[in-house]
Amino acid sequence: MSQDDLVLLSAEIRQFLIEKLSVTGGHLAPNLGVVELTVALHYCYNSPVDKMIFDVGHQAYVHKVLTGRMDRFDTLRQHNGMCGFVKRNESEHDVWEAGHSSTSLSAAMGMALARDLKGEDNQVIAMIGDGALTGGMAFEALNHIGHEQKKLMVILNDNEMSIAPNVGAMHKYLSKIRSDRHYLKAKDDVEGMLKKIPAIGDRLAKSASWIKDSVKYMMVPGVLFEELGFTYLGPIDGHDIPKLIETFRQADNVDGPVMVHVLTTKDLAKQDKRIVAVTPAMPTGSGLIPFSKEFPDRMIDVGIAEQHAATMCAALAMEGLKPVFAVYSTFMQRAYDQIVHDICRHNANVMFAIDRAGFVGPDGETHQGVYDVAFMRHIPNIVLMMPKDENELRHMMKTALEYNEGPIAYRYPRNNVVGVPLDDELIPIPIGTWEQLRPSEGYAIIASGSMVQLAEEAAETVKREGITVGVINARFLKPLDEQILRDLAVRGTKLIVLEEASQAGSMGSAVLEFYAEQGLHDVHVQLMGIPDRFIEHGSIEDQRAEVGLTVENVSSELRSMAAQSSYGMSRTRFPS
Repeated sequence: MSQDDLVLLSAEIRQFLIEKLSVTGGHLAPNLGVVELTVALHYCYNSPVDKMIFDVGHQAYVHKVLTGRMDRFDTLRQHNGMCGFVKRNESEHDVWEAGHSSTSLSAAMGMALARDLKGEDNQVIAMIGDGALTGGMAFEALNHIGHEQKKLMVILNDNEMSIAPNVGAMHKYLSKIRSDRHYLKAKDDVEGMLKKIPAIGDRLAKSASWIKDSVKYMMVPGVLFEELGFTYLGPIDGHDIPKLIETFRQADNVDGPVMVHVLTTKDLAKQDKRIVAVTPAMPTGSGLIPFSKEFPDRMIDVGIAEQHAATMCAALAMEGLKPVFAVYSTFMQRAYDQIVHDICRHNANVMFAIDRAGFVGPDGETHQGVYDVAFMRHIPNIVLMMPKDENELRHMMKTALEYNEGPIAYRYPRNNVVGVPLDDELIPIPIGTWEQLRPSEGYAIIASGSMVQLAEEAAETVKREGITVGVINARFLKPLDEQILRDLAVRGTKLIVLEEASQAGSMGSAVLEFYAEQGLHDVHVQLMGIPDRFIEHGSIEDQRAEVGLTVENVSSELRSMAAQSSYGMSRTRFPS
């Protein structure tokens, strides 16, 4: 194809994405920004021989179009449909998959090392956004790549369009580069001038690196990438296909690592005084924009830096403030060590607002918020809560604000609110207390969060068949309401523990542990949660159905339970 044809192809792909994503949803703006960039990449390189790695993967829709998946866009992010991220089992062209940011450079280094060890000859390309480049893992990889001098190309997609406004020294540094396009020309002019000196010009140009460095420091203070060992090319217009092709070919002539800085910027619409909100680049998704507008001095966006955010929250708490760490469940995994070592070990009064708890639907297995209960529950000092609806969430926020005995977390799902009336007065909930919503007569469901409503519906379903089932709102996942658990055991109540969380290690495990510790081995406990496998993208309803978290399945289990006598301590069943 000619370069003019590539421009026409880009326009067609852009229109195709607009039409398809207006129906299915998805990451439209980021993909519109990389149409020409991705087209130029596939024009210059031979995928999958040449490895194309997309950081996070949500900017790979054009890549999917160009690698034979155009006819699957009607199923984008749907159950059994095409994934919204790169997916290794979806295409041989998807050589790396990730839903969390800042991993692409480490992956590129690994693939470059493997290529050289196997004696192969191919290019390795990692595309990373300016937001993801603020992640500490990306800095670690840059340092290692520059040291090893492996041949690979990093494309810095500088679109200023991460989920939140970028922050930190790297963002300020990139801003300097964006504003000064004379850097490369000045560097090349100095080298050319030296080479023109008769007899000694070539030797002088090679040896006088300090002269070129002086020019670099005058033109762009820092020159971070070249100091790290990269050849820096850019910034260039990410929508100029001829220039992109020219730059990629220039990069191929460099033996070591190359940083290609591409600009694809789009226009975007840009009390307790101790409370400080802290978020790792998620103020919009976590609903903190109104807070940031009203209290700009108490809204801290640290960028993609969950570990830093957690430790900083510990220090804020130790200095008498009330930090609220607003973070998606899936991204909190990245700060596990800091939560243990810096927050819980110090018993710091940090509040966790854990968003996207439970299934997340189209974003799939990399974003499912189903593991935080298991990995938080066993850490000493922490309190874990989950509300059944939006009104209870408000009371939990009040509870957390008035709790001064250590870290406390409230987790809430992605899906829509239940739609209940909101109380005018907020009252703290006594720590470790559950709520009996329906009295139990032989059978009861202990449910948490969004599963409470499902439990109510299942109980109502079997009630019409003459089976009376109690429903308990287990609003505290830690500590448990031991009094209610003892009362249920004494009455011989058969139990279902219902939760939208990894069954291994979550609330159901805690209930079984309690009964084992108390020597209550005859209690019939059936666990219904998420089995030991990754659940892929689709609607939240489809994901729940896949693991049996439906009214129909819970009702069926209640009927089976009613038809049997109590036997054994526990039984677990998943849908076949």
